[in-house]
Amino acid sequence: MTHVVYVGTYTEGRPGGIHSFRFDARTGRFTKALPLTPAQNPSFLTVSGSFLYAVAETDTYGGRPGGAAAAYQVNERTGALSLVSMQLTQGRAPCHVSAGGRFLFAANYNEGTVTVFPLHTDGGVGLPAVILRHSGSGPIEDRQAGPHAHFASLTPDEKHVCAADLGCDSVFVYPFDKASGVSPGGRRELKLRPGSGPRHIAWHTSGRFAYVIMELSNEVAAFSNSNGQFENLQYVSTLPAGHTGQSWCAAIHMAADGKFLYASNREHDSIAIFSVDAMTGRLELVEIVPSGGRWPREFAVDPTGRWMIVANQKSDSIHVFHIDPKTGMPEETGECADLPCPACVAFA
Repeated sequence: MTHVVYVGTYTEGRPGGIHSFRFDARTGRFTKALPLTPAQNPSFLTVSGSFLYAVAETDTYGGRPGGAAAAYQVNERTGALSLVSMQLTQGRAPCHVSAGGRFLFAANYNEGTVTVFPLHTDGGVGLPAVILRHSGSGPIEDRQAGPHAHFASLTPDEKHVCAADLGCDSVFVYPFDKASGVSPGGRRELKLRPGSGPRHIAWHTSGRFAYVIMELSNEVAAFSNSNGQFENLQYVSTLPAGHTGQSWCAAIHMAADGKFLYASNREHDSIAIFSVDAMTGRLELVEIVPSGGRWPREFAVDPTGRWMIVANQKSDSIHVFHIDPKTGMPEETGECADLPCPACVAFA
């Protein structure tokens, strides 16, 4: 079985964009590099059906303030991308994008806002329907002077939109209706530990549990979820006991079978593996393994659940790991590809 892997990069003023590779899920090897799709700072990607959505993480785009969100048609035969449409997010530095319920959600880091776009029948991005504005701050002055939205996505039951805000140590929960979209008026705020810096959220396959990775405190917070009502279960460190060096968490993803949870540490340059209790939702650390390079900003597990690809931003490389289905342990295979400043990995 062959998949296409898309890698978003920081272009930093250099020619670049979305890199694409064919990946053989039988062998865990890249078999072919596909033509580059030019784009400006496509730092986060998501694939939904036959479309790929990407942000342009910029403060100005096309001479106008803010970043942008783009929709690409995925050619089912070749994996090539064709631009369908692009819209400004009306916020600076959009760093996350997700699709669901015929809408697209983009988190604008510098602005502390989430832009909600309708999606057209051709997969294209429409004009913003609503902009959700966060407020608040945290105790770490150089990172939390104001709100910094870092993630926004539908809950598995598509009844709420959850937005993680690193700047004010909160997850904001908004009611969602498939016809009308997001209602700002019914917002609830889930407060996390001061100075924790919530970054991304992963969901258990049952939909009953949510896991929030904290960039600044190097922790994962586990929550039970009942119709958008969250109750904290535990906080667990992503670093070895006794570790005193600097590190910042980045990515978090659930295994397809719901048995294991993975989280990445930048500067410590590692992947933490947790086992998940399917009844209680609680986590137990299994192991912490090197990421294969420097600054693992993102990673993805392939559709078979057998392979993990890690984007090591500061070593300009992506690395392939084989996942043991019984233990959940990823083991580096030696397969890798060199490309500048990889920031995100997505499978189609």
